[in-house]
Amino acid sequence: MLKIWHEFGHAIHYQNMDNSLSFVFTKLHNLHNMEGIAILYQLLGNKYYNHPLDYKIYNMMWWAFVEFFSLFEWLNAIKQKNISDIFMRNLQFIFEKVPTYPCPIRYFNRGFKSFRYILGLFLALGISDYLHENPRISGEYIKEIMYSGGINKNNELIIKGYQNMVNS
Repeated sequence: MLKIWHEFGHAIHYQNMDNSLSFVFTKLHNLHNMEGIAILYQLLGNKYYNHPLDYKIYNMMWWAFVEFFSLFEWLNAIKQKNISDIFMRNLQFIFEKVPTYPCPIRYFNRGFKSFRYILGLFLALGISDYLHENPRISGEYIKEIMYSGGINKNNELIIKGYQNMVNS
């Protein structure tokens, strides 16, 4: 059921985007905004059904961080090591075994999706905090973020979401 809320967030997001935005603002700039709005709706679904924070979101973030830091380690080694070996070693370290289920984020060959999920989570948390502090304008605020492709508000919301996640 919560996956439906996530996909619903994508649909609502695209429905509310400004069609006159250039490609770079609707696609390239918008990748983490797209996931942030979807994760926000997923969090709203959790809240609506009185569920704790969805385990899949936590699991997805662990994969994303493993992917991100594995790539960092690979680049730091000046590409001398096998990235698959680094990734599997880091997965084993985090999960205490190599998971047998498929990875929800398909490694590095699909545009480094994990980074958009990490920023998306921070964005969703930043929006949630903002809405908690300013409940009267919540619908219009979210709509404006979607409409503009997140162009002006993303950075401050991502930083706020990150700070609140680290401090909680």
